[in-house]
Amino acid sequence: RPYLGISTNPYLNDCGFTFGVCITVQEGGAAAAAGLLDDDVIVGYKTENMDEFLDIYNFNDLKEAILNSSVGETIQVKYARDGIIYISQETVLGTHPDD
Repeated sequence: RPYLGISTNPYLNDCGFTFGVCITVQEGGAAAAAGLLDDDVIVGYKTENMDEFLDIYNFNDLKEAILNSSVGETIQVKYARDGIIYISQETVLGTHPDD
C-alpha cells in the first residue's frame, strides 16, 4: 500500500477548518520530505498523472486518493498553514510500514 507518512483523527478535524484533513507528520515519510508540518491541513491531492488537484474535504477523500495511488508514484498536496494555502514540493509515496 502507498504511504504518505501522516496520522490524523479520522473523526475530528481539530485545526479550525470545516474541510480538509489536519495532520501529524511521521518522520521519514513522504509528507515530511514534501515539507509538511504537524497541524497542516491537507485540502488537495495530485498525482503525477493528474492535471489538477483533487479537493480533499475529509479523511475519507484523502484515504481514497492515497489508496488509488501507487508506491513510488510522485505526488503533491495542497495544504493550509496559518491561514495560507500552499502547494508542497513533489514527493514520492513509500510503502506502508505495516506491509
